[in-house]
Amino acid sequence: MLVCFLAIMSTALFITVNISPLLVDYPKQLLRHFNSEELASDYRRLLAYLQLPWAWHLYLHFIPLTLQASHHFCDVRHLLLLNETVLVITVPLAWWSLEKQKRRHQLWQLMIPLKVIIYVFVLTSWLPLVSFPASFIKLHFLLFQNRDWILNPHFDPVILLMPTSFFLRLALIWLAVSLVLLIALWGWLYLDFFKLGTQKSYHRRN
Repeated sequence: MLVCFLAIMSTALFITVNISPLLVDYPKQLLRHFNSEELASDYRRLLAYLQLPWAWHLYLHFIPLTLQASHHFCDVRHLLLLNETVLVITVPLAWWSLEKQKRRHQLWQLMIPLKVIIYVFVLTSWLPLVSFPASFIKLHFLLFQNRDWILNPHFDPVILLMPTSFFLRLALIWLAVSLVLLIALWGWLYLDFFKLGTQKSYHRRN
């Protein structure tokens, strides 16, 4: 069940990161110096650097970057590549484990643990959202050992593309996608359990 949970969480994060370009707002401060197409293309370049293992260097064509910002995005890149590694490993393992349980007609054993996970996830996931700015800062102190994430928008205007409200929307989407995937998995387990019960009832009558 832990493997399935990690697979779902990492998949939800991967999906969230890759739909983030749809959530980017272009502030007036940046539009005075760049047009929206230039900003969008540089954001896509940043996203490619953060996620592609072979993209070793970060180059933005229009938005200037300081060394501090480059170091911070390098740290973020390590985290996202770690998530992709977890995804690549856990998704096949979860699929193999579920198929193995299905062949043994033991999927029903996962229903109660998964139901508990869903309840705990729903009950606890809203806590960081109550005071998201403070939680977001605490998360940075937890994930990063330096202070490179404290960027000055005057020198690193790229940070204006990603205000706290932007990350709040990403967090909400990640939570929603995670919950949908968890519920979908539970629904699949329930359908298999119902099908198994129906087959047993049929065999008893015959």
